[in-house]
Amino acid sequence: MLIHSKWRWFWLSYPLQFLAMCFVLIPFVRFNNLLEWDFSGHYAAVWHVKFHLLPWFSGWNPFFYGGFPENVFYPPLAHFLAAILSYPLGVAGAMKLLVCLSLLVLPVAFYSFGRRWGLDDLQAAVCATWMTAQMFLCGELFGSQNLGSDLKALLNVGLFANALSLPLLFFFMAGCGGGDLRKHWKGPALLLGVLILVHPLAALIAGIFWASLCMDQFLVSPQDRSWRTLIRILAIGFLLSALWAVPFIARRGYMNPETIPINWSLPLLFLVINGSFLALSHVRSQRLRPLAVTFTLLANFILIGSMWKIDIQFPRLTIYLLFLLPIFLVAWLRSRFLLLSAGAMAIAVGAYGYFNGGIQPKGVPDFAMPDFGKVEGRILSAAHPAHLPSYHVHHDLIPVRTGNQAILGLFIESGINGRFMADLTRMIDPHAYVWGTPSDFVGPGVLKERYLQYVMDRLRLFGISHVYTDTKLEVTLDPGLATKKRYINSYPAPKFNKPEEREYVNKRYHLRGDQIDFYLYEVGTGELAEALPYVPKSPQSHWKMTNTLWFMQMQGVPIFTEKPAPQAARGALPGERVEVLSKSRNGDRLELQVHAEQEIPVFVRMGYFPNWRLTIDGHEAEIYRASPDLMLFYGKGRAVLEFERSWIEYAGLLLSCIGLLALVRLK
Repeated sequence: MLIHSKWRWFWLSYPLQFLAMCFVLIPFVRFNNLLEWDFSGHYAAVWHVKFHLLPWFSGWNPFFYGGFPENVFYPPLAHFLAAILSYPLGVAGAMKLLVCLSLLVLPVAFYSFGRRWGLDDLQAAVCATWMTAQMFLCGELFGSQNLGSDLKALLNVGLFANALSLPLLFFFMAGCGGGDLRKHWKGPALLLGVLILVHPLAALIAGIFWASLCMDQFLVSPQDRSWRTLIRILAIGFLLSALWAVPFIARRGYMNPETIPINWSLPLLFLVINGSFLALSHVRSQRLRPLAVTFTLLANFILIGSMWKIDIQFPRLTIYLLFLLPIFLVAWLRSRFLLLSAGAMAIAVGAYGYFNGGIQPKGVPDFAMPDFGKVEGRILSAAHPAHLPSYHVHHDLIPVRTGNQAILGLFIESGINGRFMADLTRMIDPHAYVWGTPSDFVGPGVLKERYLQYVMDRLRLFGISHVYTDTKLEVTLDPGLATKKRYINSYPAPKFNKPEEREYVNKRYHLRGDQIDFYLYEVGTGELAEALPYVPKSPQSHWKMTNTLWFMQMQGVPIFTEKPAPQAARGALPGERVEVLSKSRNGDRLELQVHAEQEIPVFVRMGYFPNWRLTIDGHEAEIYRASPDLMLFYGKGRAVLEFERSWIEYAGLLLSCIGLLALVRLK
C-alpha cells in the first residue's frame, strides 16, 4: 500500500515508456548490424580493447592515424565494459545489451531526479514521460543539427557512450537533491567518478550542475550550507576517475580537437529563450533554484563557448537544455487535470517523433564487407559518401575484418595526425566524407602537372601502400595505376536524376550498370622506417600552425623536427639504410637495424607520443617529434622503440585507489 501510494503514477507511466522504448529497442537488438555511422568505430574500439589491450583499458592502437593512443583522450569505461561483456555475448551483443539497459533505466533515473528535487509523484511521472517523448525527437524535426542524445543519434548515428551516460547523469543529479546532502554524499561522488569515465559531455553537464549547487550555497542559511560536502563530492569523483583523467589532462596537448559551434534553428531558439524565462521564474524557489541556474549557465556556456571557439561539439549539449524544460513547466501545474493533459501531450509528441523523426532502429541493410587479404603498409579508404552503404564503415572495420592498418578512424580527435590524413583523403576524392576535424586540400586545378607528385609524396609520408576507392585513380591521378589495381567489391549506385549526373559519375568513378565498383590500388611500398639523406631542420615556430602550412604548401615534403638536430649529425650516405627486424602484434614495439657508419637521421612513420621510448644498442636515446606528428631519431646499430606506460598513468591509477579508499572509509 505504501509503495502504491508513493509511486502510483510512476507505475502507471513507466510501462508506457517501457513499451515505447521497446518499439525501437526490439528491432535494434534483432536487426541492427552496428555498421551505421559511429557504431562501426565504437565496435572497432571495443574489439581493440578486447583483443589487444586487456587487462588495461588504454594503450597503443596501430590501426588508425599511423598509430594513436587508444582511450587516452576518450573516456574508456563504455568500451572497457563492452569488451568484458563480449566474452559471453560477443562484441555486438555486449554493445546492444548496454544500450538497451541504459535506455530502459533512463525513465527511472529521470523520475527519481524529479522526485528528489521536490516534484510529487504525478509531476515527476509527467516529467519522465516528457523526457522519453523528447528522446523520439531529433534535430531535423527542429530544423537543426544533431541534438546528441536523442534516439536517432543513439541508435542510428551510434553514439554508444552517450547512451550509457544518460541514466548515470540523472541519478547523479537526483542524488544531489532531497534532504541533507551531507548524509548521502557517497552516491553522487561515485556516480560523478563513473560519469567522467563514461562520457565527457555528460560529465560537463554534471560539472555545471555542481557549480550551480555551489552558487546556491550563498543563498541558503548558514546552517544549511554544505560547502565541504560539495568539495568532497568533486574531489572524490575526480580521484575515482583519475586513472583516465590525469593522463588526459597531462597529454591533452597531443589531441587533434575541433570546435563545432552552435547553430540553433528558430524553433530551438524559441525553446531556449522561453525556457530561460521559465527557469528564472523558479529562482526564488529554493527547491528548483539550482536547476534554474544550471539551465541558465548551460545556455550561456553553449553561446559563449561557441563564440570563443572552445574545443567542444556544442550542438550535442542542446538536448540537456530540453530535458530540463518539463520540470520548470510542470512545477507550476497543480491541477491533476492539467498534469494529465501535459502527460497526454507528451505521448502525442513522442508518437509524432516516432513516425516522423527518421529513427531507423534496424540500421542499414547488411552488405558484403571488403576483404582484400593481408597487405603490407597502410590502406587509405576514400569514396564519395553517396556510393557507400554507410559512411564510416570502410575506415573503421578494415582492421577488424581484414587485419590491415587503415588511415582514418572514428576518434579523429585522439589522432594527432588526423587532420593531415583527412586532408590527404580529400586530395584523393574532394567529395570524400571527413568528420571531426577541419579539412583543407589542394586539387589538380591548382597544382596542375605537380598534382601527381604532390599526392604521392604525402602518401609516402604516411607509409600508405594502398588506396581503396571507387575513384578512377588512373584518370584523376596517374594513368600508370591502371595496371596496379584489383577489383574488391561493389555497392548499388545512387539514383541519377539527369543524364549529366550519370555521365559525370561514369567519367570519375567505376560505374558499371547500376553498381559502383571498388578497387584496391597499389600506390607505394609502405616503408615503416627510412634513412633520410638530409638532416631535418627545426623552424622553432608554432608547431601546429607551421605543420598545417607545411603540409598544404611544401613540395617534396622534406620533414622538420620540433627540436634542433645534434651538431654532428649528417644525412644518410648511399648504401646506408634501415631494416625492420620485428614489429609486435600490438604495434607497440619495433626493432630496427640501422646500417650506417655513424649516427644518421631515421624517420619512423608512426605517430608521435611521449610514451615512446628508444634504446640504441641498449642505451636510451632521444626521440624527435617530426612533421606532421611522426617520429625521428639519430643513431646506428640496433634500435628498439617501445610504447611504455608512463609514471603519469601509474599516478592516476594510484589516485583512483586512494579515491576508492576514501569513498569507503570517510563518513
